[in-house]
Amino acid sequence: MVIAEDGTRPQFDLFRALVRNHAKLAYNSVAAWLAGETPAPERVKAVSGLDAQLRLQDQVCAAAQERDDTSREL
Repeated sequence: MVIAEDGTRPQFDLFRALVRNHAKLAYNSVAAWLAGETPAPERVKAVSGLDAQLRLQDQVCAAAQERDDTSREL
């Protein structure tokens, strides 16, 4: 999947995949950390680069949400 900086998805392909969740993160603890309310969960700190990946995903999601909200206002 290609995701542009503004959150649009100009190109994507779907494939079947098996995902193994090694970090086993909880949405609430990650959301609180991303919001700056708590320190990073221990499992985020334990995986090299996971903190940067989660922050990037959060930024892209926020950009997509903002774009969708703006398009609804038109």
